[in-house]
Amino acid sequence: MARVSRREILQSFRTRSILEATRKTIAAQGFDAVTMERVAKEAGITKGGVYLYFRNKDEMVLAAIEEIASKMIGELETRVEPRAAHGRDSARSYALNWRLWSATKTSCAPCFWIAGC
Repeated sequence: MARVSRREILQSFRTRSILEATRKTIAAQGFDAVTMERVAKEAGITKGGVYLYFRNKDEMVLAAIEEIASKMIGELETRVEPRAAHGRDSARSYALNWRLWSATKTSCAPCFWIAGC
């Protein structure tokens, strides 16, 4: 089994902190209020530190939305009866379609999903 380096652990922690701060900012103030500076302050790191993990605001917001969409897909799959393959495909298809739609229409995405509530 491969050992995880200290650097990888720190990078994972920082990325998760930034994404959580992004979701909180979106939920509290909306998409237009998200700035690298606000997210950095919420995450407890410098603005430059955010740029080490994400090139720009759009990449950061999209990553936060994708993480929530992945959680939604997992939740949908666990709620669908395992024997009902057709139902699972339908739930997965719906979740994937929502994920694609929300990536292009982020201002319309329900904030309670983004906030992880």
